[in-house]
Amino acid sequence: SPSPLPYLEAKKADVISTDSAFTIGAVASSFKDTTADSGYYTYTVTNSVGTNEVVDPYAKSAGIDGIRGMVVDFNKVNKEVMDKLVKEIKASKITNFVAAARGASDHALTFFKYVLEVNSLYTVGLSAPSVLTLYKGKINYANSIVIGCSQSGKAEDVLEVVKKGNEQGAITIAVTNDTNSPLAKEAKFHLYCNAGEEKSFVATKSFSAQLFVLLWLASELSEKKDNIKLLKILGMGLEQVIPQIDVLTTKYADIFKDMKSGFILSRGITYPIALEASLKLQETCYIL
Repeated sequence: SPSPLPYLEAKKADVISTDSAFTIGAVASSFKDTTADSGYYTYTVTNSVGTNEVVDPYAKSAGIDGIRGMVVDFNKVNKEVMDKLVKEIKASKITNFVAAARGASDHALTFFKYVLEVNSLYTVGLSAPSVLTLYKGKINYANSIVIGCSQSGKAEDVLEVVKKGNEQGAITIAVTNDTNSPLAKEAKFHLYCNAGEEKSFVATKSFSAQLFVLLWLASELSEKKDNIKLLKILGMGLEQVIPQIDVLTTKYADIFKDMKSGFILSRGITYPIALEASLKLQETCYIL
């Protein structure tokens, strides 16, 4: 039986429906936090070797560390908002996005630029928020879709871009990990990362959640049904490759442990991932 974690009251696990969009995984009997639409859990397995916490073999998604089962029901978290957003974008006939973010969130929006432009007729321009906040520029966002991305939802310069978009009647979108953040409340549409509390200095799971939400939006706008189908099974793919990634990162970390500087080379759709990898190395290892 599953072990009781702080956020679960679990005595047994039931498989939840997998036939509706973005409902994946197995779920324990109940959540202590009844507002939660996702959660992590492990199984306690006792054998001749001992007792261990392991990932549920039937879970269709795993935590980013690959050692916990993960319950994510995007039908409850974002599906209604996503449907309304996509409907309004298509009805507006607007095809240009203005994207505002800083740091890791900026890298997530660069990823969005690639996946959307490659698969649709939409374009994405990356905003320089200081044009508004520092230089007091006069920008007209009226015929644009303004999207602000901030894991905390508290990036003040990004917030100013979204405010300006609202003032001018633009379609405004926030992608954050906090439903009560200023950015989430300011934008007309809020796409919630639902990644849980980010306890480390560097954003990891929230960045991954941003990529998923933005990939979902791009897939909906592209109208390529195969992309939507692939998103439904993405969790299973991640669960399979995470152990391989863990082995390789351990191997290369040992090789490069004395490195003080280096280059990360990439282009195209993996370019924003290279940007994020560089940022993470600087933040955690002081490698330039």
